[in-house]
Amino acid sequence: MTAPPTVGAWLADAARRLRADNPDAARDARLLVLSVLALPPAAILANPHRRLSAEEFERLEELVAERLRGTPLQHLTGKAPFRNLELSVGPGVFVPRPETEGLVEHVLAFIRKGGAGESPRLLDVCAGSGAIGLALVDEAPPSEVTAIERSETAAACARANARRLLGLERAHRWTLLGGDLYEPLSGRRMPNEFDVIVANPPYIPDGLWGTLPREVRVHESPLALLGGPDGTEVIARIVKGAPGWLKRGGLLAMEIDESHAARVIAILEDGGFENARVANDLAGRPRYALAVNRRR
Repeated sequence: MTAPPTVGAWLADAARRLRADNPDAARDARLLVLSVLALPPAAILANPHRRLSAEEFERLEELVAERLRGTPLQHLTGKAPFRNLELSVGPGVFVPRPETEGLVEHVLAFIRKGGAGESPRLLDVCAGSGAIGLALVDEAPPSEVTAIERSETAAACARANARRLLGLERAHRWTLLGGDLYEPLSGRRMPNEFDVIVANPPYIPDGLWGTLPREVRVHESPLALLGGPDGTEVIARIVKGAPGWLKRGGLLAMEIDESHAARVIAILEDGGFENARVANDLAGRPRYALAVNRRR
């Protein structure tokens, strides 16, 4: 029986197999090794001649096969980095994207400038894995975050992330409510209570579902992605309900599709918001809709 390969040999071979339609093949192979061997990156890089055990080799081959079938890397490793956090994700849970880190940065800038007062109260709508709200608890003390998520699968994931990442000392600063947009707030929160409402809502037009990469269509939830016929249906509902929960002068911050900038600004202006603008992401694409509530 042939002995399993060394770590270095397996990394090279796995990257070759993954490279056909994956520009990040070498990174993916490395992260799969890290997830199976449970060693610090430096320990693996410093010892590429370490031979894999039969069990490690079998597990790594299973993961490569899954990756080649389009399973998201984060679902295979169970980990998704987001700003300073390492979130857990799994099937049926939207994988946080790097672009969304920029949305958090805009909220933090508003807080740092004093727009949310000394003890910011934030609402994270369409919370998913909890990425945005947990990052804000982590980076904007002493803010308190109320998160809302309608998918039970995603909500369970978010609660698990909160328990692991916040610990007992910060757990009271993050609360998750299950339900659709603002509906769970009635009877639990006061009107115009929040300094910031932030959301990464579904914004892909329904008709484009079939054009998305297979990795997305098979492994991610349409609930987290599809935003109605033109992609702005959920965005419009968020804007319509926001003035009832957002303080006068409070910030509404949403991630949007780059093709929706003009449409979303019109929705914001019609919905009682001022200073509406769309900021670019790091790739120069219009990505973040930002506006201030002018109504009580």
